Amino acid sequence: MKGKSVSVLGRSDRDHTWTFTEDVAQMVAVAANDPKAWGHVWHTPSNSPRTQQQVADDLAAIAGVKPVHVRRVPSAVVRGLGLASPLMRELRETEYQFHDDFVMDSTAAKATFGLQPTPWDAVLIATLRSFGWSDPAEHAEQISRATFSPTDTLDAIE
Repeated sequence: MKGKSVSVLGRSDRDHTWTFTEDVAQMVAVAANDPKAWGHVWHTPSNSPRTQQQVADDLAAIAGVKPVHVRRVPSAVVRGLGLASPLMRELRETEYQFHDDFVMDSTAAKATFGLQPTPWDAVLIATLRSFGWSDPAEHAEQISRATFSPTDTLDAIE
């Protein structure tokens, strides 16, 4: 979140269902332990679809920085990089998810198991924190809640 442009696969204006890893883990645990789940395919409960541009804008808003330009990595570049990079070669396999809308319906899992996705803002905060971000407002709140007096300091020394 340094204000630089972001490069993405596919189009930045197509709807995409983003699924939080912790929600996947919860769905797997429920499906493995509930006989109602067996023999069926379940989509993990996820928040409403968002475009890659919207996700970048949402992350910037949470981080308290200006929105950044989102640009597309051309498919030919992804293919070319795939010749030398196993990661880029694998990304080609999922590139189709970003050329057209990629929207999943998790209504059945929500209704059957009572599961709900992690709130979108919490997903964004967890994502930012995974990259080392810390919320300045959270630190200010912690400082404002902390009250110290000279006797507290003396008691701690003794």
